[in-house]
Amino acid sequence: MQAEFIYDDNPPEMKPDQVDVWRVVHRHRGRDSAILARDIASVTGISERTVRKIIRSLRLEFHKPIGSNTGSPAGYYLAVTLEELQDVAETWIDFGVRALIMARRLVKYAPDDFLNQVAMKLEQEN
Repeated sequence: MQAEFIYDDNPPEMKPDQVDVWRVVHRHRGRDSAILARDIASVTGISERTVRKIIRSLRLEFHKPIGSNTGSPAGYYLAVTLEELQDVAETWIDFGVRALIMARRLVKYAPDDFLNQVAMKLEQEN
């Protein structure tokens, strides 16, 4: 049996819609209980598009470990095991690397110059 991580905080700076979406996703613990954006929209009364934007903000602003699954069951879920957290991180790393490759090709940076640019941006984030 794997350890389960507990996430039940609602930071005071969350907006009401963010809290509503977080509460729904929070109940969908683990990949096997994923919920579709349209179902979150139905429960919260928020549009699907806005739900997706809120999920993004919960991930980026509040560091919520929200995974997404395109397999069965499809949808969003709260990553609660180390394996799920690693899968979510790996998905974002892959996405980031693909985005960086695209950016480098568009701008045609020399590899060292490009890596320096990326390193500077990462430093600014910390």
